[in-house]
Amino acid sequence: MVSSAHRHRSLATRIVWRLLPLLAMIGCQQSDIDSVRSLADVDQQLLVERGGLQFVADSKVGLHLAAKQKTPCLMFFTAEWCTFCHQMEATAFADPAITQLAEQFVCVLIDADREPAVCQQFDVRGYPTVQFVSSDGRQLHSLVGKQSPTQLASGMQAALERLAWLDQGVTR
Repeated sequence: MVSSAHRHRSLATRIVWRLLPLLAMIGCQQSDIDSVRSLADVDQQLLVERGGLQFVADSKVGLHLAAKQKTPCLMFFTAEWCTFCHQMEATAFADPAITQLAEQFVCVLIDADREPAVCQQFDVRGYPTVQFVSSDGRQLHSLVGKQSPTQLASGMQAALERLAWLDQGVTR
């Protein structure tokens, strides 16, 4: 009869051997990500424009860039099939006030069909969703549904104000 400890160790060994190729890939990707210090360092294939905003179309790279630059993230959760997402891109993201405010954020585009785990991690239940996150991962503000330029600008301002408030609390 096989002991319980032996069964668990055997299961753990099988899991580790199955995950090794995946862990190796993540390690390679991490070294590529570590070299990203500005938008200019991001692989051009990962940069997409929506409206007037430049987005990093990879959540890991975008979040890493935000952390390096100590800049909050504007995370746009979208899907190719989402009509309201496309409408928001054409209206709100094209507005000059939004493009100006967006300079204070690292804009990250998360496609629900390509990065479903990220959508689940951030508890996204509808599209479009815009979440604002500090460079150290603190939730700042969230908007769900199609936003007008005025609504999006208000959300961006609210996120920046919350960040300033949280940063004040940290320095006290």
